Amino acid sequence: MHRIGVLTAFHSQAYIEKAVSEIENIEFIFLPYERPSQISELYQKYEYKVDGFLLSGIYTQSVLSQELQHVSVPSVYLDVSEGDFYQELFNIARTNGLNVSRTIIDFLTIENNYMGLKQILTKDERPYTYSNEFTDYLHEDVYERLIEFHVSLWEKGLVDLSITRMSNVVDELKSRGIHTLFLFPSEASIQDSIRTLIHQIQELKLLNNQTVVGHLSGKQDQTNQIRIEYIKQFEQKYGYSFLIHNKYPELEIITTYGELKQMTSDFTSCSLSIFLSEQLQEQMHVGWGTGKSLLQARLHAETASRQEQGSYVLTESDLIGPMQGMPTTVNRDFPAGDQLMNMSEQSGLTILQLQKIQAALKRVGSDVISSEELAFYLGVTIRSANRILKKLEEANLAEVSLKRQERLRGRPKKIYKIKV
Repeated sequence: MHRIGVLTAFHSQAYIEKAVSEIENIEFIFLPYERPSQISELYQKYEYKVDGFLLSGIYTQSVLSQELQHVSVPSVYLDVSEGDFYQELFNIARTNGLNVSRTIIDFLTIENNYMGLKQILTKDERPYTYSNEFTDYLHEDVYERLIEFHVSLWEKGLVDLSITRMSNVVDELKSRGIHTLFLFPSEASIQDSIRTLIHQIQELKLLNNQTVVGHLSGKQDQTNQIRIEYIKQFEQKYGYSFLIHNKYPELEIITTYGELKQMTSDFTSCSLSIFLSEQLQEQMHVGWGTGKSLLQARLHAETASRQEQGSYVLTESDLIGPMQGMPTTVNRDFPAGDQLMNMSEQSGLTILQLQKIQAALKRVGSDVISSEELAFYLGVTIRSANRILKKLEEANLAEVSLKRQERLRGRPKKIYKIKV
């Protein structure tokens, strides 16, 4: 059974509880927050107690990204799709009438492309928005700022409806007599996000069990038997489990990817080489290799061990090291920084998003990918993946290559050829 931590704004919890009430074989641990400062605290408290995190929105995700250097546990955030958004607007227009220019929609920003409203409405027809930049929301007093924004426009008689994604401001707005609509992802969207998260968790577990080989060598004429004794001391002291092969003058260590990540603090510092260097009074280096087979892992380990100094990890895509503090990652076959910056400006996607897309293509082993595959590798919903692909297509960085129809049933799927 998977354990999922649900990191959510306090007033959003009921919506998620309803959507997950009938999902079996998953234990949901609800972690509600009332203030933005509690988000990273809750994450760090439960980081090693859950298999993954379901985040109630992009705001929760953004606060974590801003405050933590590394988010190691699989996580996805709930997103309001354009379909959900326009369906809600249609329902309002049908029942009460709707003058969009007299509404506040406080979550429209450049990052979500204003939910497409800029393409279909003139400037005079558009709703009031809080800010164009999502970074303006990343403040501890964001709730107070949003409430003040809504109240000021209502007091001036400029609006008839406030629409918000921030559930923690809803009660206060309503208590002031403000007609408020809280917009939250549909149950189908929430369940879709959970499926994406489960795929991500399963993929990580497979990766953590992948075989890793370490190729260890020293600078002095020390017998391997002495080195092996100290490696066993390291195992016992820190709770690791290795297979050790004496291939004099080198040693081969076999472990798992999960143990390697832990032992190297996510590839920043090799605690084994440090321990052995201190105990043996000689400079020890370890070349670590991962791969799809034991042979490939061994070849990568030997290549990593031939680096000039320090300990390195060679994966299928990266050479990481030397592991002496913060890592340096050498990406192979990826465009240079200036090229990525130009692509970012063209598409409106961040450099980090583009790098993740490159990594996804590397995993697929092709420059052709579907929205479902991209969603899986990026850890986002299929709707979000479709929006990303649409932005790439509009920037001439992707094109529809072909349409695939499985067993000639259902709607054909678009397949995109990516030029990133």
